[in-house]
Amino acid sequence: MPKLNVCLINDSFPPEIDGVANAVTNYAQIITEKFGSAVVVTPDNPKADDSVYPFPVVMASVTADQLQSFVRLHILRTDQPAYKVFSVRPYSADRYRSWHRTLERGSATS
Repeated sequence: MPKLNVCLINDSFPPEIDGVANAVTNYAQIITEKFGSAVVVTPDNPKADDSVYPFPVVMASVTADQLQSFVRLHILRTDQPAYKVFSVRPYSADRYRSWHRTLERGSATS
């Protein structure tokens, strides 16, 4: 079975405690451990500590232009006749966190 590259986009994530946050965290963990890699995209929460997860967590505190820049560099789009496949190139959680910190400081280009 080929490895999966999955992007989970949701409206809540820990430290929020609800079914969506729990499900997304569990799905990302299982995908990362057993099937490939996962990235979680969620609204920014200053209380969140994404360093405890083995997968990148994209906090939507960046501008649309900055997020599009990241997506263009790191999300590969493949069009098929009846569906679209999105896959994430290898991009470690540490590398993403470093990129995100530079965006917060206003100096990132990629």
